[in-house]
Amino acid sequence: MTHKTMRILIVAKDGPEAAELIANIVLNIDAEIGHVGTLAEARDAATTNDYDAVVAMQRLPDGMGVELLRAPVPIDVPVILVEDEMVSSRLVSALRHGAADVVPIPVDYDYLTHCLRRIVREHRVGRQEAVRAKRLRKLSSRLVKDRRELRKRVDLICTDIVTAYQRLAEKVVAVMEPGDEGADESDTYSLRGED
Repeated sequence: MTHKTMRILIVAKDGPEAAELIANIVLNIDAEIGHVGTLAEARDAATTNDYDAVVAMQRLPDGMGVELLRAPVPIDVPVILVEDEMVSSRLVSALRHGAADVVPIPVDYDYLTHCLRRIVREHRVGRQEAVRAKRLRKLSSRLVKDRRELRKRVDLICTDIVTAYQRLAEKVVAVMEPGDEGADESDTYSLRGED
């Protein structure tokens, strides 16, 4: 995988927690950071930009961060949730819905950095594999189509050869008219091209 600057979206209402989160991620990772304050803005930003990961506070002005992972419109980017209260039911719900990880407050930035690097690497590899698989499906489809076309051409050539042999046989029979009983075996051989 070639080195490419990570693109991370932070979803947190404006304030000291968001500023600290952004500052520490910027200090620890070579990353481009986007910041939004609500779930609606996060959904829009995640679908219109090519982010590698989302770090979302669990409590947001318009709902819970885990809603980014829920239907009807789950985002297609790994999400790390930052949870102020590690309640087991919410933790299980977040992981069940596909959160890449849940990090408690106060945030252990070394752990968050390690987690971001890991999930971004996995996400990029997954993207590359998806692109490769799409190319292979396209190539396979084209090969099947080309094979069918080749088979049609071979069938057509075989049909033409059989037709040509039938015409040749009819001409040979016409040349050896039924009243031509004087032809001996040597003439038959010479018609076949044998001496």
